[in-house]
Amino acid sequence: MFWSGAALAGFFAVNTVLAILPPALLQPDWQLKLALTLQANGLQSLIGCAMMSAAPLLDPGNRALRNRAERIRLMAAWICVGWLLLIPLQISSGIRLLNQSQSAVQLELRQRKQQIDQLQQTKDEQNFRLQFALMSPTSPPFPEQLPASLERVRAEAVSQFIGQWRRQQDSVSQILQDRLQAFLVQNLGNGLLCLMLMLGFAAIGRWRAQGPTLLSRFRQGLDPKQPGSLVQQIQAGLKNLRRGSRQPITPQQTYPSMVERWRSQLHDWVHRYQRRRQVAQSKAATGARQRRHQAAIKQTAAKARKRR
Repeated sequence: MFWSGAALAGFFAVNTVLAILPPALLQPDWQLKLALTLQANGLQSLIGCAMMSAAPLLDPGNRALRNRAERIRLMAAWICVGWLLLIPLQISSGIRLLNQSQSAVQLELRQRKQQIDQLQQTKDEQNFRLQFALMSPTSPPFPEQLPASLERVRAEAVSQFIGQWRRQQDSVSQILQDRLQAFLVQNLGNGLLCLMLMLGFAAIGRWRAQGPTLLSRFRQGLDPKQPGSLVQQIQAGLKNLRRGSRQPITPQQTYPSMVERWRSQLHDWVHRYQRRRQVAQSKAATGARQRRHQAAIKQTAAKARKRR
């Protein structure tokens, strides 16, 4: 069961890597492609991770299997954070793509308006014909003899181009509005999908070995009967506000269990660091004594050879 889950996770990794090549880390379209690829294959990774984590249930006596499953659970906690960070990445990349498309459309409209102004400012017939051909290459050219005076023909052409420009501007505004609505709907769906995958990995992952899962810790934080929970902290803060207390609330008053837990973790880290440092120092001292002893033996042997 463990290796079946590993095969699913490997299939997810291979599909994701092949889909995002070549990498372009700073490009918004590549970032959006990465997010959509991860979401499309995210269910495979979740099922694979769940199978690898549940594998020790079928073979409780296999210690190596339990250790591998525990490492998968620790990794799932960080994957859960990654799914949460994927939501702002999608939003930022989508906004950048919308801004780029809007800037390109506005630049095209400005260039078209500049061409209309240049056509309106032409004074001779030859420049008018060239400018008209550039602006409307599909229209048939004017005959050698203009049907009316240059001023009248120019005014009619300018009026026609201005009407086309205004209609194009209105259609562009509608297109940008439709793109914005589609972006909001798509990001809402993608955000909900990321949250579902995050909850799935939160039900598997844990921050330390043999500890509670992230989802159970979150539920404990919302439980009003649990000491030091988020609900109790909010209630305590509201009570202090209603009492009109001007004294600042210390962390020990508001977060007693959290402070104690952080303090114990910090104490464990310091103790382990000091223990590792003592072991390293003892090994270094033992090695130095051995080197000095070997050097003394070599000196004694050298003196004995000289006496002979």
